[in-house]
Amino acid sequence: MPLFLIPILVLIGAFLFSAKDTLLTQVSTQVKEFRLFPEASEKKAPLPVVAPIKPAAIKGVTPAGTPAILETQITVGPENGSVLTDSFRVSFSFSGSSSAPGTLSFETRLLGAETAWQETKGRSRSITLPRGTAIYTFQVRSKLGNQTDATPAFRAFRASVSHYYGKIKIDSIKTGNPSLITLAPKLSAGETINLTGWTLKGKAGQYTIPMGVRLVPPGFSSALKENIVATSQDKILLSSARGPFGVGVNFRPNDCMGYIKNQFVFPIAIAGSCSVRKPSEYELLYFSRTCQNYLLKTLNYSSCVPPDYSKISAIAFDLECARYIDAIQPEFTYQGCVLRKESTPGFIKNDWHIYMNTNLPIQRFDAIELRDADGLLVDLKTY
Repeated sequence: MPLFLIPILVLIGAFLFSAKDTLLTQVSTQVKEFRLFPEASEKKAPLPVVAPIKPAAIKGVTPAGTPAILETQITVGPENGSVLTDSFRVSFSFSGSSSAPGTLSFETRLLGAETAWQETKGRSRSITLPRGTAIYTFQVRSKLGNQTDATPAFRAFRASVSHYYGKIKIDSIKTGNPSLITLAPKLSAGETINLTGWTLKGKAGQYTIPMGVRLVPPGFSSALKENIVATSQDKILLSSARGPFGVGVNFRPNDCMGYIKNQFVFPIAIAGSCSVRKPSEYELLYFSRTCQNYLLKTLNYSSCVPPDYSKISAIAFDLECARYIDAIQPEFTYQGCVLRKESTPGFIKNDWHIYMNTNLPIQRFDAIELRDADGLLVDLKTY
């Protein structure tokens, strides 16, 4: 190496050594300030803080999204194992609760009479029980939205309802002495009810309906008794009085009783009309003018009393006329009327007159029960 180069190399080394720190500092600064996207280095506003979204409250679903817990209770009604014999209707009240918000509704059914659930308004239900004896289970479940209580509340009971419930009613009660109770059948055409053995009951006691006489015999002798059977056209009148024909003689009125209305006391009114056929002029053609005038103009054929001509000398001494009047005289009696009319339609009336000889409705306020031959309640009327 030529000697003159040595001083030059020494100067270059010193220069490089002194510039080292400045160069490294500039490189480091440039590296730190380097950005792949220079605009990203601009200061940005912080993003807003958003509260976490909570699930909306849904009917039948808890806020956590789980199914609601529903509970149902029966608060009023027959207890489990009850036996009902004096009720036509049964009533229940109920309530419910839920773990989720919302308004509860209820569904009910009476197993033994119903199969489908029924939407029930409010928190109670009254049910008319079917006729007959059966075991029923009343069920109720609460609802919230489309969810229902999986374990409905229930009450099981036994009920006996008369087969005649709704078929005959206590139509009216008249207090006094004598009192009068009227029964009104609600039957279809051709349907009948045998009332013998049924019972009327009040606070003053009870009375069992006995047998009766369809037709009071002409001689008022003992008549064959039969069951008191009611039809759709009938009324059954029960008086607290003693009967006109003696204790225990109950009967149907007929068209001829007007002839005996003055001979007996009838606490239950009977029809008072009487009628005997009036002869024609042709039938009286050979009688005297006096007799004809008497028979056609004087004699009352609607009278309930037999004709009495004993004080009319012109007729009494007219033997032919007198014999004619004597012959028709029995027709003006109950016996003669029955013989003449018994087979005519409508002769027997659509009533039963029953004389209890005991006063049931004597209380100022009471309830009269009508029970069938099995002792089951058929109707109840308060007064």
